[in-house]
Amino acid sequence: MARKIAIQTLVIIIVLLAAIAGFIIWADPYQQYRASDDFVGNQRLEIPGVARNHDYNAAIMGSSMVMNHSPEQIDSLFGWRTYNFSFMGATHDDFGIALPFIIKQGKVKHIIFDIDYFTYASKEKRMAEYLWDDNILNDVSYWFNYTSLEHAIQKLRNPIKRKNLYNFHNEETEAKVYDSYSKAIGGEGFDSRIYDMGHNAMAMNFDNTVGHAIKASSGKVEWLLFFPPYSAAEYARIEHFGHLEDFLKLRKHIVDNYCTLPNVRMFDFQADKSIVCDLNQYNDTRHHSHAYNRMTVSEMENGGHGISKRNIDSNNAEIRRISSEFIRSYHQR
Repeated sequence: MARKIAIQTLVIIIVLLAAIAGFIIWADPYQQYRASDDFVGNQRLEIPGVARNHDYNAAIMGSSMVMNHSPEQIDSLFGWRTYNFSFMGATHDDFGIALPFIIKQGKVKHIIFDIDYFTYASKEKRMAEYLWDDNILNDVSYWFNYTSLEHAIQKLRNPIKRKNLYNFHNEETEAKVYDSYSKAIGGEGFDSRIYDMGHNAMAMNFDNTVGHAIKASSGKVEWLLFFPPYSAAEYARIEHFGHLEDFLKLRKHIVDNYCTLPNVRMFDFQADKSIVCDLNQYNDTRHHSHAYNRMTVSEMENGGHGISKRNIDSNNAEIRRISSEFIRSYHQR
């Protein structure tokens, strides 16, 4: 009798597990097996399946600084078929995993990539690596996963369409920038358990991930690298905590080592006073308006705001001046 109950219990468990796995494979919330027009909106879980199964020849990638960029606008300017493969709170580990996988698919010919210093200072690891490979054996982590099940149900009940993917909408005002800056400098700064703000560490993290992918894809992928516009308050925040020179040295390292590569074009929007000092274009010290999304992509298309070894030092000097002027004006308010 006990043996019979044990067998029945085992059969029930096997049937339930098979049902769960079958449901996940059928719903395929992360598009691991087939393309879908319905999305769940989780970048690190969803992008590998999209990269594998969708049609594109270009990508815009980076941190939250490019999440609001519209692929349709990029396509209208460049004539590409673009997907936005950015990550909220991007870390260099994200790109160490994502870039080789995306390039390996053989589809992407152009990558617009924002260089956000936070990405290369971060020590965190966030990727579900089992989704970013072609090993079917570790798909069990996809099938028997509460988050997969939750997202499968969400996708069926309330799917997200591509035009609404990975966007955030905040009002941009000067007052919000000043408030964000005031709160930031009143805090403890960059937690050393989470960030290493030293320029050598940041440069090494860039070289080992993005830099490696750039060099490995020479002749296959065109890269448009750009330093995205922060507000002047962001430079002042970095300077307040003693890291402005590390930030500037990282910029110089990247320009000096990558701007002359044959598959790279580089652009700098961080030293243009008219851009970074218009605080009504920002919703905190870092994140800018949709108008600046359009402006930066348009400038890259027509070759404006180029950066090279010839002007990196003068641009860095301008950032120092912008930071000093903001700090002075802030204390005079």
